[in-house]
Amino acid sequence: MARVAVDIWGKSIVAFSGEIQKHLAADSNSRAFNRRDRRDLTERTQRKQMLDLLWLLSVLSG
Repeated sequence: MARVAVDIWGKSIVAFSGEIQKHLAADSNSRAFNRRDRRDLTERTQRKQMLDLLWLLSVLSG
């Protein structure tokens, strides 16, 4: 019987072989993508907040 591993969240079962390395690499790439995506969202949110603040200041001063 093949030994298997379950990832931390129990989402997938992977047989011990080269597949475990593929699974870990894919998971690592996914986490890296999510970090980039989150950073991009944060930057866009900060830009929008700055533009909103500038607009408010222009309305209050004008």
